[in-house]
Amino acid sequence: LPSPLCLAAPRCPSPARPALPPALPPRGPLDGEDQRRQAQRRREQRRAHGARAAKYFHPAVPAWLPNLVSNVHKQFDVVFAGQWSGLHTRRNKIIVDLAEAAERNGFSLGLFLCCDPKTLPPVVAKFNHGARWGREMYRALASGRIVVNAEVDLAVNEAGNLRLFESTAVGAMLLQQRHP
Repeated sequence: LPSPLCLAAPRCPSPARPALPPALPPRGPLDGEDQRRQAQRRREQRRAHGARAAKYFHPAVPAWLPNLVSNVHKQFDVVFAGQWSGLHTRRNKIIVDLAEAAERNGFSLGLFLCCDPKTLPPVVAKFNHGARWGREMYRALASGRIVVNAEVDLAVNEAGNLRLFESTAVGAMLLQQRHP
């Protein structure tokens, strides 16, 4: 089956099927059973953290999104859009490191941070263009060649958020933090 992103995109190439060893059944890397087990494992994790209930979510992006951003100029080498808060200490460190690297190495950085601007270190504030929501956030993501994704501290090595889909749908390369 094509990914949910492909179901929404107007021109999506057929994914190449990986060659499988003869011992494995002929199926894709995440068939329905794999997805069901993965979703069940995540629901159990959420319940263990105190959630009363958890439901499987089928993310996708709107079919009109590629047209919305088709004329957006790639203004920045690197972009991040999201929150800066005490719940994002690892993400905040990545953003500070990016801002210092941009200042030192001269690449363009566009930060679109949802926060109280007074809480930002000066090096980060210099690159912040303020929060963007809805269609403006899509345009902000599309303005970068590379979009950085970094998780909330609570996620613990699992940055499964919509930015994974949104950034690639607007034509940017996604740079995801490393997970062991």
